[in-house]
Amino acid sequence: MIKDLFFEVYKYSGGTFTYLLLLFAYIVSLIILFIIIRGIMKSRVNPLQIIILVILGILLCIPSISAGINLYGYITGNEKLLELSIKITPIKWQKGVYYIQLGELKKGKEVFECYKKAYDLIGSYKYKCWYALPSVYYYNIQDYDTVLQIAEPNNGYIMATNCYIMKDDYQKALASINNAIEKSPKSGILYAKRGFICNKLGQKELAEVDLKMALQLEKDKKRILQTYNDWKNYELKRLAEKRKEAGID
Repeated sequence: MIKDLFFEVYKYSGGTFTYLLLLFAYIVSLIILFIIIRGIMKSRVNPLQIIILVILGILLCIPSISAGINLYGYITGNEKLLELSIKITPIKWQKGVYYIQLGELKKGKEVFECYKKAYDLIGSYKYKCWYALPSVYYYNIQDYDTVLQIAEPNNGYIMATNCYIMKDDYQKALASINNAIEKSPKSGILYAKRGFICNKLGQKELAEVDLKMALQLEKDKKRILQTYNDWKNYELKRLAEKRKEAGID
């Protein structure tokens, strides 16, 4: 319940506001705990109760300190502080969120490693605020089934289309790109990609219509032709590799 609320706030308000809210919540929790302890200490308490209260206080204090360190590290772009916040918090989903923040500051392969750790710790990408970059990680390592599990429930139609193309499933690729065009009907790039898919399915006339539409929508005509030809050339390269592996050439 608390985790779901946190992610919903994150999705609509962004990381900085959410972390300030989280830090505030931890501080309030500590104040309430302190008031409770003071109230109990006025009456007779046994050592076991004191030990339990101390443990609860520490458990509440550590995530609070971690949230503060992470927030400051994220705002200042200090990766070492972000890594420290990951190390000290005992809450797994909180570590996952921190890995996402850390990934946003990193580049190259390290980004995807951070997002993979976040995926492993949080265990769910029903939260639309960050499904895209983890799917890029799995796409790069050619784990297309995992990408589809992450992207499709979050309406990641473009990424799903790419995966279906790589899996040679052009019928599903067509269905996915149709959904993408429905969401972004003025994207020339999407029409160019659908034209490529239609061409692969033998629908030459539809492919030509889509390519013309792409050229009408996109001011940069070279970009459209490059997108179409990139897919075409990549497909020819893949076909040549398959023929070579099969010993045909």
